[in-house]
Amino acid sequence: MKRAGSVKKFLSGILLVATLLGAFHHHHDLKTHHNCPICTFQSNISSGDLPETVDVAQIENLFVPITATFEVPKLSNKPARLSSRSPPLFS
Repeated sequence: MKRAGSVKKFLSGILLVATLLGAFHHHHDLKTHHNCPICTFQSNISSGDLPETVDVAQIENLFVPITATFEVPKLSNKPARLSSRSPPLFS
């Protein structure tokens, strides 16, 4: 049990150091360098499978307004023969 606690503390420390290193790491020209392992790791985490450049025309084509037509149900003018709480006809 003591070993499991130390492993959790070790992994928590690694996570803390990696988070702080990624948060405070920068280059003086403020660009992402592809030969820097920290920049590569951070860009792979944050970008996922998205391309680096996206054409604005492609984004505008994705948002097409949806027009929905709803039909109002027609109600009959006949009165209801029996309501739900009325007694039966034979009593």
